[in-house]
Amino acid sequence: ASPCEAAPAIDAELAAELGGERAGADGEGGAAVAGDGKSTLDLLCRVAADRVELPLDTVTADTHPLDDLHLSSITVGQLVND
Repeated sequence: ASPCEAAPAIDAELAAELGGERAGADGEGGAAVAGDGKSTLDLLCRVAADRVELPLDTVTADTHPLDDLHLSSITVGQLVND
């Protein structure tokens, strides 16, 4: 079994800490959306931009963390874990 299947649901307090008031689904294939309407991808881009100290608009869905941001695979794993 995947460890992701055993992950606890995100509660309101954690979602607020991560940037939204609550977590939900967008109804389009189950992509997570924070209470403020931002997607999980937006949240991940923000966390990555904070980690590499770049403006948010420079980290997009097309950015390759290992090549473009020169992050190690361990750092990428930590970002996803965060």
